[in-house]
Amino acid sequence: MNYSKFYIQFGKLLYAIAKSDGKVQEEEIDEFYRIVKRELQTIQDKSGANQDNSIFSEFEFEQLVFADADKEKTFETFLDFIRENHDDITPEIRELCIESVRRVALAYNGIVMQEQDMIDRLNEAFDA
Repeated sequence: MNYSKFYIQFGKLLYAIAKSDGKVQEEEIDEFYRIVKRELQTIQDKSGANQDNSIFSEFEFEQLVFADADKEKTFETFLDFIRENHDDITPEIRELCIESVRRVALAYNGIVMQEQDMIDRLNEAFDA
């Protein structure tokens, strides 16, 4: 798996969940940055080299917020990435994605129906 692409896709995933209730809230943005700074930088590629490319997630997220991008198209792009790289998705990457999505969804007024739908679809994609 190309880890630089994963970082880009991770930014898309968290944008989609933040946008799923209609608007990306400041609390969701703050949680996104906490996740990137604390958890994302721990992902390693198969060679064991630390991938310090989390800036790709930040850039992608910021560009999507600025463009007010379509949440569904953005989310589908992430799901396509998961399907294409299914064999390379480690339990750690899966856990990072699921936990991060839940944290962003909880950051503003708890998990609403649209967010739960995305979380369910994300779990299904990982299980496929």
